[in-house]
Amino acid sequence: MNMQSIRFLILMCLSTVGTYSFAQDCTVALNALQGAYTGDCKRGVAHGVGKASGIDSYEGSFKKGLPHGEGTYQWANGDVYSGTFVKGEKEGYGVLTLGNNGLKQQGYWLDDEYIGTEKKPYTIVQQSNSILRVTFKRISGDEKKIKFSFSRLGKPIKVSSLNVQSDFGVELNQTDYDRTFTVHDFPCDPIITFTAEANRDVTGSQKGADLEGNLNFQLRQSGSWLVTIEMQGTN
Repeated sequence: MNMQSIRFLILMCLSTVGTYSFAQDCTVALNALQGAYTGDCKRGVAHGVGKASGIDSYEGSFKKGLPHGEGTYQWANGDVYSGTFVKGEKEGYGVLTLGNNGLKQQGYWLDDEYIGTEKKPYTIVQQSNSILRVTFKRISGDEKKIKFSFSRLGKPIKVSSLNVQSDFGVELNQTDYDRTFTVHDFPCDPIITFTAEANRDVTGSQKGADLEGNLNFQLRQSGSWLVTIEMQGTN
């Protein structure tokens, strides 16, 4: 064996020792998991496959000190989640088993919240042909409200005679172009009807008749949502 090969083997051994032998000294970012750790380590942080035990315990994939990928997390109260994590939070498909009664919650999580058996937190149940598309955007998780915004060809349009059939609360804000309502609880499945202003030409004169619209959807994740309704129409 020549000297170059020997050097290569030494470097490989040192690399292996640096990565695995001292894995128990790796930092785990979640306070509840800090205590004992065995597994893969990268630059002093749990990274790869490992097992951490503290107040809670976790076994599975880590990334930059956090559960990330497939794994199983057990809380001190006996609850156990087996599934996908992203940056330390439940996200994707998984099964949560409650420690006090063994009941299981199976489906999808988003931002550490259960959103049901569908991947997306929203479903359009029905929409009128006058609606081109509907987009949903979660602004934050701090409040429970929905803002409805209306547009055509990317520009705001006026609406009137808007009616909401749902267990909504107070109407917080109203303009010619949008409406905002509080929501008592999620999931919710509102049905809305409205009249959208027809196209106008360069002089501001109306082109054609106003459009009647109706929309029924389900939202399964709590938060502050913007629901943008784009109507059919041409220049």
